Amino acid sequence: MEKVVETEQYLCLPIAILANRKQVNARLLPFLINALDKPQCAEVSCRALKVLGPEAEPAIPALIQCLEKAWHSDSDPSNSLAMGAAMDILQTFGSKAAPAIPVLIEVLGSDSYIRFNAVETLAKIGPEAESALVAAIDSTNVRQREEATSALARIQPYSENTIAVFLRLVEDENDYVREYAAQALGKVDTDAAREAFVRAKEKGEELYRKAEVLEKELAGRVWTKTEIEAVVPPDANHKHPRKLERSLSVFGCDSEEFYVTVHVGRDWPTIVVVWAKQEPDGYKRLWMEEFPCDSGIVGDIKGFRYHEVPFLYMVWINAGSGAYRDDYLFALAPGHRLMPISIEPVNFENTIKEGERVRKSLHMSFSDDSLDFSFYIWNKDDAECCPTAGGVHGTYKVVGDPLSEKEARLVADTCIREEPDSLQ
Repeated sequence: MEKVVETEQYLCLPIAILANRKQVNARLLPFLINALDKPQCAEVSCRALKVLGPEAEPAIPALIQCLEKAWHSDSDPSNSLAMGAAMDILQTFGSKAAPAIPVLIEVLGSDSYIRFNAVETLAKIGPEAESALVAAIDSTNVRQREEATSALARIQPYSENTIAVFLRLVEDENDYVREYAAQALGKVDTDAAREAFVRAKEKGEELYRKAEVLEKELAGRVWTKTEIEAVVPPDANHKHPRKLERSLSVFGCDSEEFYVTVHVGRDWPTIVVVWAKQEPDGYKRLWMEEFPCDSGIVGDIKGFRYHEVPFLYMVWINAGSGAYRDDYLFALAPGHRLMPISIEPVNFENTIKEGERVRKSLHMSFSDDSLDFSFYIWNKDDAECCPTAGGVHGTYKVVGDPLSEKEARLVADTCIREEPDSLQ
């Protein structure tokens, strides 16, 4: 078995190189179609086929088979990549990809981000997908209902049957289904559609006002740890519960406790909250950030001291191979104050050579009295996974007083080029 996997990996390399260099021609079509059946090569084969454009049309049946095989097997972590790549190229064939509709409808119900690829593919297939999408809207799968409505709303012009479906859905109990239907009706020039759109808009504004009031009440409320850590049960918009994934206590000036919690659910937005410990056993919310469902994961959360100043660092790692990050840094000031610290972009232009590129975000490594960063450098023909030009290691310094100035920030202090074998 190991030899089979090893052989497939060697087969993938030339395909990946050809795809990256856009050096694919029709003579390779039989070879690429055959490679779709090999799990390790499916994703790069799809990318290579996309380079062919319309000439890849004979590969449609094999692409659908590749999609079905990956969807019905969860044993290989590369399946999501293969599915995304297969749907990416199937989109380009429009209605000719209609035989893929049954499996695409199934994928709409996935808790993974790949369901968004299925939405886009079904929308590009067009009217041929309408009846299947209408049927999926009546599914008991919450995600499938939402994404089927989203896809249907993208297929224009709307048929009379589709408009009738939207008029029904604008009263749906699911927020997303109702919103997608309302947005679609806003594009329809009939009295019934206009009236339904206005009602939906007024209802949405009313719900928004209530949410604002509730948000203010919750922000000022003192919570118990039991309430903070409680499981949120499924509801009309979510088929899974949301749970506390992890928590961390960090301590600021005068040993004031800041409590950080991360709440996740398979079909919920991820929420990160920073709380201030109140005596004797309460917590008041200081800061909250909500990240869209399936858009990434929470990375490091840590407290550290730099020149005796307490800091809290958190990072959000966006989904995808690019590993783009959103970094959050706060100084923990007296009186349970969170002071945001901006991190200025590093000017690395003088450290890279002609033909080299920096494709991904900087990696931060913050700890006591250490504000380090590093990043890799790609040569022109490097694959996304394999930078060969080395990298850069550097350090930040703090500008301004982080405990008293809102404009305190991190700026690059050193920036040193390193050879490929020395960057860790």
